[in-house]
Amino acid sequence: MQEDLAGIKVTQAYAQEHETEKKFLKSQDENVKATIRAILIGSSYTPFVIGLRLVGTMIILFYGVAAVLNGTILIGILVAFIEYQFSYFMPLVDLVSMYDQYQSAMSAIERMFDVIDTKVEVLDATPERSIALR
Repeated sequence: MQEDLAGIKVTQAYAQEHETEKKFLKSQDENVKATIRAILIGSSYTPFVIGLRLVGTMIILFYGVAAVLNGTILIGILVAFIEYQFSYFMPLVDLVSMYDQYQSAMSAIERMFDVIDTKVEVLDATPERSIALR
């Protein structure tokens, strides 16, 4: 969009408004589709990790309550083990939430490298052909 706005006078001079609009709408549609896909993928990680944590808690509670009832362990040990399990999964939850930020940063870096690697279309005239004020 910024390129189109910066070059609007050139676009109007060559009567390319319709082509520029089609190109803009196409790129905007691709951007919307990519954003929706990224949101769907990103939003599926967190529920998976939280579900995994809940399954782990249920397993610990199932075997832990049986061990407490048998007198094998004390209830304090069971509570401590559940807290350790939550502490174990917190870095995974944090990592999943940071993954989206990482993907956005990598996308921005890729765009920056595209701009840096862009070939120069208009070259300066050679010293023999350039007009210099002397």
